Amino acid sequence: MSSGSESSPSESSYFSRKNGVENISLTRLPNLASPRLMTPTSQLAETAVGVREAAKCIGRALVKLERPQTVMLVAKALDAKIIKFTRQLACHLIDTPRTSCGHKGLTVYIDSKFRTHPAFSFDRLLASHPHYADQLKFWTPELCATQTDHIDFIITLGGDGTVIYTSWLFQHAQVPPVVPFDLGSLGFLTNFNITNIRDVLQRVIGCRGAGVRVNLRMRLSCTVWRSDFKSKNKEVLEGRTAEKKRREDLCSIKGDEEEADGRSKIGRRASSQQPDPGTTLNGLPAYSSDDLISTTPAPRLNDEHATSDIGDLLDEISLQLMSKVDPDELDPGPGTPKRIRSMQSLGTTLPSADNAKPVPTETFQILNDLVVDRGPSAYMSQLELFVDDRHLTTVQADGLVLSTPTGSTAYSLSAGGSLVHPEVPSVLVTPICPHTLSFRPMLLPDSTDIRIQVPRDSRTSAWASFDGRHRIELKKGDYVTVTMSRWPMPTVCEVDQGTDWSESLRRCLHWNERTRQKPFVGEQDKRLEKVGDSLTQLDSELSSSSETRTSFNGDVSDGSYRCEDICEQDEQREDDDPGLRM
Repeated sequence: MSSGSESSPSESSYFSRKNGVENISLTRLPNLASPRLMTPTSQLAETAVGVREAAKCIGRALVKLERPQTVMLVAKALDAKIIKFTRQLACHLIDTPRTSCGHKGLTVYIDSKFRTHPAFSFDRLLASHPHYADQLKFWTPELCATQTDHIDFIITLGGDGTVIYTSWLFQHAQVPPVVPFDLGSLGFLTNFNITNIRDVLQRVIGCRGAGVRVNLRMRLSCTVWRSDFKSKNKEVLEGRTAEKKRREDLCSIKGDEEEADGRSKIGRRASSQQPDPGTTLNGLPAYSSDDLISTTPAPRLNDEHATSDIGDLLDEISLQLMSKVDPDELDPGPGTPKRIRSMQSLGTTLPSADNAKPVPTETFQILNDLVVDRGPSAYMSQLELFVDDRHLTTVQADGLVLSTPTGSTAYSLSAGGSLVHPEVPSVLVTPICPHTLSFRPMLLPDSTDIRIQVPRDSRTSAWASFDGRHRIELKKGDYVTVTMSRWPMPTVCEVDQGTDWSESLRRCLHWNERTRQKPFVGEQDKRLEKVGDSLTQLDSELSSSSETRTSFNGDVSDGSYRCEDICEQDEQREDDDPGLRM
């Protein structure tokens, strides 16, 4: 400590650094009920409590952009009104100095598609404001992938798709803080109203207030692995050729003299009956005796050498046939003939998903979900689901959805998945129309490694899409691994994570909205009292009106009156007074 006093064992930290590596310290922790040492189980429990408290503090922390210099605007490129508003916002950010902080206007990055768009009018903008040439720049997907340090924060103008597209731009780097404004349809991820944009920007970059809360939205890292059957099949076929040549050499050495004498006699007899070489029979070329007569003797049932020769012949035919078959169709499963399976004992192996070396081809960082479905095929998908290299289940359904807590309100929700708070570190596994009644959605911890594989005996291939983009085909033997990404996506909260999430559910889904059930005693009685008072007042008015109108008809003894008499009296008055006529 800076004061020079040594810290007691009870004041030791959860974490210690040794050789540049942070390690968890399981020493005595503060506020112990007993002076004796803690057991390993209690130490782990206390450490888990500390980790949860640290995660809670991260969620409640206030973030403030001290000196932002650049901002990136991501807007819908299909809406001319939004493009025009993007132009106005860019001019505002460039020309408006932050006087409270002593900073000038920001450098604004605009989508490169807007440069030639007529609604943006970039040439006219530079003609009227020449100083924009240094502060108005254009971003491309390549710039987002290679020069992420040039962007301090991002403003999105659109809906949820615009926010997901922003996440897609930063595949292998940390996403800058995102301030999402709602200009879309639903708006699960866009918490800010566009009418409050000036106040929001003052809170975020105007050096006013203590800062804003940021929601670190979890992303998934998905890697596609392809089974390299082409090169593997070539190596197997080369091994089969070498084995075939070795067996032929052994057969030639094991030939006995009787078989050699028999072949020579037959050969001499056939050669005496054939014409001279070069001549033709009926226009066909002449053949030699070696071409017409097989050198393999007729097998006998009790002949051991004959049985082995038949086996070698069958192996040779199988090799020739399989060399012409598409490697993707080779599947030495349980239904494989015994003779082909016995080839493995001879030193040759068939290409399969077990011995083929998979190759990683591409990796994606997704914010919403990974969807693996049957694609255009009419067959049901068959997928193998592994968790931490352990087979969990075989999925027989239209597909499977692996989503983040952010994506729990997307495709997973439509398929029957649960709503998950964005601060819950988990992965949702939701089947799409499973062909079993017991396959229910589940949540897995974010520390698990998940693998979805298309089995070799599947009837068809599968198709995968990542955040609704880059749809690819997964052939038999291919698989996708899913882990937690090291680069989350920070989005600025309007209030905090929990409040924004619950408000989005009510605003977008009208979640759990219903007419409140009436109590047995309470407001209902008050309503009845009001209705009863109004009826009593109406009765009193009717009674007073009846007393007044009985004077027109003296024959009514019971206080009642007839409407016909009153109408006749009114008509008589109108006839007598000409001024009442229209």
